Amino acid sequence: QNPKPAFRLYKEWVGEGPCDPIPAMATYIGSLDGTCYSYATGGEWSYQVCFGNELSQFKEGETISLGSFTSDSGEDVLLDATNVPYAYQAFTGGTNCGDPGDRSGTVRIKCETEGGPSGLASISEDVICVYILEFYTPLICDHPSF
Repeated sequence: QNPKPAFRLYKEWVGEGPCDPIPAMATYIGSLDGTCYSYATGGEWSYQVCFGNELSQFKEGETISLGSFTSDSGEDVLLDATNVPYAYQAFTGGTNCGDPGDRSGTVRIKCETEGGPSGLASISEDVICVYILEFYTPLICDHPSF
């Protein structure tokens, strides 16, 4: 089941007619493309996203691809399970993981409301070899859907 974009849910809830034009998401987060951020879990593995390029998992002497950039949320803003809006970048075609196939991942881009710097905050692997990383940035906070 695909979640509905947040701004469409809001417009339906308030019963408004056609949506006003929403500024392009790239206006807010386009500067992330080409930048890399790392996240250490406290275990043996660390993770790195290079926006618009590659997602990887690494430890001393070993790097595993979690995929290359394939798509983003475009102009849609989605809602997570707790109704927090996010944009995303998807990465597919990573290192083979055996029976489940190739590794893949999604980086959810959320608003950093505490005034902190941009950065990865968490990672989960709810389905084997499919990763979800949470990335917070103040860059996206002024978008009307946030």
